[in-house]
Amino acid sequence: MQGKRIGHFKPLSMVLVLATLYGLLKHFFLDEVKEPANILINNKSINSDTINAVFEWTNSHGAIMALLVVPVYALASFLAYRREKYNFVEHLVLNAYTSSLRLFVTIILFPLVVLTQHSSGSDSVSTATTVLELAVTCWCFLQFFNTLKWTTALKKLIHMYLIFLLEIIVIGAILVSLIVLFIYQSKT
Repeated sequence: MQGKRIGHFKPLSMVLVLATLYGLLKHFFLDEVKEPANILINNKSINSDTINAVFEWTNSHGAIMALLVVPVYALASFLAYRREKYNFVEHLVLNAYTSSLRLFVTIILFPLVVLTQHSSGSDSVSTATTVLELAVTCWCFLQFFNTLKWTTALKKLIHMYLIFLLEIIVIGAILVSLIVLFIYQSKT
């Protein structure tokens, strides 16, 4: 970002490689859990093969999903840190490296996930992984925006996560609406 060019691994390539590695590890070492997806419409539960297929696809295509979420994170950080004078592409690079680091933490903790997948400790390992991913993200943003007071940077980080959650809710609502629309149109 400061104009100094070093031969780093390309950010989106790095996300893709790590996400693919994680997807392969998950495919070969974790048991698949299939839970039917239900959606409530007018207080009636709809069990849809289409919705199940979407959930199965997103679960089995982690590399693509990891790439798709980077721009969503980038937009959230761009909006939260807009006064810091970085453009969207710079936020895209920052979030690609941050996503790579989160994937790296997930891969490092993967043996614990495999060892505890059939025990009562699986929820604890999953929670610990999520907390560590959140901590890594916080650390990356606090390091990158190190000229800000840490309280200001933390407020902006919370703001970024709130924007990210709003984006995910909107995207999810649009996708569910499209799926439900597709289901009802295919029945008529």
